[in-house]
Amino acid sequence: MDVIYDVVSIIDFIDLSSAISLPWRGVRSCPRLHAIFASNHLTYASHREWYVCWYACLWFDCELPLFRPLARPPPTFLAAMKANPFVLITPATRGLSLALTRHFLQTTKLPVFATHRSGSASSVAADILKPLKDVESSRLTLLPLDLTDEGSIAAAADKLGTSLPEGHDSYLHTAFFTGGMLHPEKQPADIDIGALTETFQTNVISHLLLIKHFSRFLPSARTKQADSTETDTDTPKSKWVHVSARVGSIADNKRGGWYSYRASKAALNQVVKTFDVQLQMRGLPAMCIGVHPGTMKTGLSKDFWGSVSEEKLFSPEFAAGRLVEVVGGLEDGQRGRIWDWEGKEVPP
Repeated sequence: MDVIYDVVSIIDFIDLSSAISLPWRGVRSCPRLHAIFASNHLTYASHREWYVCWYACLWFDCELPLFRPLARPPPTFLAAMKANPFVLITPATRGLSLALTRHFLQTTKLPVFATHRSGSASSVAADILKPLKDVESSRLTLLPLDLTDEGSIAAAADKLGTSLPEGHDSYLHTAFFTGGMLHPEKQPADIDIGALTETFQTNVISHLLLIKHFSRFLPSARTKQADSTETDTDTPKSKWVHVSARVGSIADNKRGGWYSYRASKAALNQVVKTFDVQLQMRGLPAMCIGVHPGTMKTGLSKDFWGSVSEEKLFSPEFAAGRLVEVVGGLEDGQRGRIWDWEGKEVPP
């Protein structure tokens, strides 16, 4: 671990804080150093300083695809870092999000980080754990987070980082981002600027900010994932999942209406594709996908239950189980797209 502090100390000494960015998880949880080069903005006092930063970039998480194959930390360093995959659900206190949180606690042994906007962490945790049997409460960690406040999102990400165990290479195994709201305008005259802004803030902007602040917890190109072996040539990919909706499909829009909801979900689908392209370009063992859970018996869709046949009106628990199964079965060629609860692709 000393070499990590040495590199950071050298960079601090050189005072290149304005030239490089260090969005890493922290030495305590998973010591990774990102040095993002922007050649048109960087100036170095000497070749020595350039090589120090270049080598640090290669060692910990190179952003330059040309050099990434050279980034190989010592075997003793890798051996000392035990894999620690975990799950993130945000938000996690109602409907589908609550069902997803309970599903991962009940069906896996993974640590689960769940976010809540109000209430004390102890009361929220008690509510989540109440119906579950034989689940260790220590596996659940609550993070306060308000989707409308970037400062709150950033603080939650920082708290997650400091909550991860020392001496482990902790990484996101699966993350579900479920934030969404609906204002069902039937005609243009129903469009309200306040409701429109609120819809896009929750359905699109919050998802972008979650990517900004939480994507640092995805595995690096060198992370030895817990479910891989020494002979794996295709390491299982972490799944970064945004809950979208079929109405976000432009090709599938046959009935019109729901202007803000349709537009926001279409925008979210573009976010999913764009972030997945970024993950591929960086060579990270992770994929981003969107999911459509169907119509559920939740407050979001309560006004529309009557228009849905009973066999297509799902409980949050059923939808959660189906989505986890679908997401878990997706392969590399299916990344960057939107999938419904049956495992069928939702057209763009």
